[in-house]
Amino acid sequence: MKTLAIFNTPHYRLKKKTVSNEIINQITTSFYADVVMTDYPKHATEIAKISKNDNYELLIAIGGDGTISEIVNGMDLANQKLGIIPFGTGNGFARHLGLKNVEHAMKIIGNSVIKKVDVVKILFKMNNNEFNKRFVATASFGFVSEVIDLANKRFKKMGSMAYIVASIFVIIKQNKFKMSLEFKENIKNEIIANAFLIGNNKYFGNFCVFPNANLSDGKFDVLAGETTVLSQIFHYISVLTKTHFYKAAPEYQIDNLRVIVDPPQKLMTDGEIFENVSMINCEMETDKLNCFA
Repeated sequence: MKTLAIFNTPHYRLKKKTVSNEIINQITTSFYADVVMTDYPKHATEIAKISKNDNYELLIAIGGDGTISEIVNGMDLANQKLGIIPFGTGNGFARHLGLKNVEHAMKIIGNSVIKKVDVVKILFKMNNNEFNKRFVATASFGFVSEVIDLANKRFKKMGSMAYIVASIFVIIKQNKFKMSLEFKENIKNEIIANAFLIGNNKYFGNFCVFPNANLSDGKFDVLAGETTVLSQIFHYISVLTKTHFYKAAPEYQIDNLRVIVDPPQKLMTDGEIFENVSMINCEMETDKLNCFA
């Protein structure tokens, strides 16, 4: 199987070079893969698009949710397969798939067992222009978007602790906004919120927020509402202890959702931040991605 591995350069630099280079050596030896490094944001998408013309059947993402998402948005989902080497900050998508570490992920790819998983197609309006993309793991407005934005800007070198540290700063001061949620079943909710989460999988980074999420059920999980500092702390404790005894806001399981926010907010999809987004429309694409798991 002709294989191309795409290595997220920022993560290559953040980790020990000896570890990063060992991964490259293992991939080239075990899978006879070509390895290419990304040079700038969304470069992985461009590489994935070109890979179709060069007849690569398997693409291996070496990075986190953002790297996987970039590749998925460029690859031929019908004819190419995806392997994942978890080497990012949170690795939420890999966690859900049960990929424990780099060595385990290598074995999974070597076993050649393919799992079909869902992805979410999202259309969003930013600065009065509309954009389309897919995300594999998570999306959010409000609290989580602010945490991830701060973590990426200030605390990236702290690895998986970056989100925990950033949340301490963000939880003190949070913005509220109006939300209109329209479900496929013509259910419409008008709410005031400071937290809005969509989970295609269980994890937001290293936090298991949606323990009942399933990557193959044709639905994504949604949490939306106004939360207080105290309720978020209780929610954090319930997530960190994996007891899930407390929900900070109402949750839904749906396959289609339209959201209008006022004023426009930061939208996060798989770790990427988009500013001034006023509307999103999400639609589940069932069994769209062929993934080694």
